[in-house]
Amino acid sequence: MLDVGKYDKGATLGLADDMGVSVDTVEDLARAYSLFREMGEFEDGKYRLFVFAARRAPYIYTSHFRAIADAKKSYSLSMLQALDMLMDVVQSEGGISSRNVDAHAREKFGDTRDWMYYAKQTERKLLNLLEQPALPKKVRRNAKKLCLIIERMTK
Repeated sequence: MLDVGKYDKGATLGLADDMGVSVDTVEDLARAYSLFREMGEFEDGKYRLFVFAARRAPYIYTSHFRAIADAKKSYSLSMLQALDMLMDVVQSEGGISSRNVDAHAREKFGDTRDWMYYAKQTERKLLNLLEQPALPKKVRRNAKKLCLIIERMTK
């Protein structure tokens, strides 16, 4: 049995193949379902009825839960803040699309990302830089060093 939240490349590939979807879709569904489950269980199920009713609304999709999960992680939001975001989506009757959840979170709670978020962003950009074939050796060497430093600091 696949445990949501535990990454297993073989299992993810198998699920994607069985479902006829991409690996990214399986991962998005896992993040969305994890948040859905956590919201329903939060404070001994206090918000379960609201979460289930929200999910049944015709204008709320799995992608909304995935987007809220991403915003929760990116901005270190509490579960109550994530539930507040879901309430905003429900009250707007779909006026907040899943693509706009991130902007709504920044507007509502401010940009609360810490230095680790920006360090990881920098590391990703450095890794993209390292893929360039015409990169000078000195730049390549220093980019690799920076990646190692960031990796050690963000563990």
